[in-house]
Amino acid sequence: MNDHELLRIGAGQVTSYQKTDSLVAAADLSQTDQTIFEQLDQQKPGESASTITVKAGPAVVGMSDSVNYLTDATADQISNNIVIGSVQNGHVTIASESTH
Repeated sequence: MNDHELLRIGAGQVTSYQKTDSLVAAADLSQTDQTIFEQLDQQKPGESASTITVKAGPAVVGMSDSVNYLTDATADQISNNIVIGSVQNGHVTIASESTH
């Protein structure tokens, strides 16, 4: 649509996405999103939760082998997508995973 809005059309549905600032601080995320990042980092040693998509259904977290941009050429490449089943009392349940 423009530099700040993207539309996705598929499966008979239209989803609108709004561009946010490229720099996101932890305070900009909801407590649920922060819990998801923290829990998945703990549940998946050797991987880092690097992205989260929450607008088009259940939260989907993109996992990376590295988020160290200064020393790793493959940093932030998504190696695994995890669909979140639920977040209750600070505990994250995984619904499904898909490896790239």
